[in-house]
Amino acid sequence: QYGYALWDQWFPESPARSIDPSDARADLARWYLGGHGPASVDDFSWWSGLKKSNARAALDASADHEANGHYDIGGETPDEPPAGVRLLPIWDTALVTQKSRRRMVAEEHHRFVYDASGNATSTVVADGRVIGVWDRGKSADVLRLRVAFFSGSGPSRSVEDEAEVLASALGVGVVSVELVGDPVDLTTASRNRFMSPLSGD
Repeated sequence: QYGYALWDQWFPESPARSIDPSDARADLARWYLGGHGPASVDDFSWWSGLKKSNARAALDASADHEANGHYDIGGETPDEPPAGVRLLPIWDTALVTQKSRRRMVAEEHHRFVYDASGNATSTVVADGRVIGVWDRGKSADVLRLRVAFFSGSGPSRSVEDEAEVLASALGVGVVSVELVGDPVDLTTASRNRFMSPLSGD
């Protein structure tokens, strides 16, 4: 159940003001591109729920430049992808804010990263591409990670280094990284399996 309140009840000192819908959509597009550009009309329409005609108009009004059907702000997009290994959590915005999933995930790996509802699981990313999935154990005192790479043993040492960074952020002193077998097909797995993809059936 959701509770609702009038704007004036939450922000009595900041009265609501009228804004032209076109200007509001352009602001939304600018905020979106600031965090998730470059993006296509399909990406922004899918994320925002706007009709494609409104999404295109908003991108045209807010983007600094457009190339090959992708809009962006703040200068040209670098040719080089991000470098290094990162452990991204479930629902990370890098994986759920664009309709196209090809930018970071190879098509043959979609079923290991996204469930049937489109939820993204926790992923291992190397140089801007998803190369595996990971799972955390339930212990509060020890950071126990299980990792399944899509191919081979993967950059295990780099994953361990990133796990140390994660443990430091969590205030956990002990880190354990275990390589496990093949990742689970989330499209046929039980509901909410994406939240813990390597914990067992």
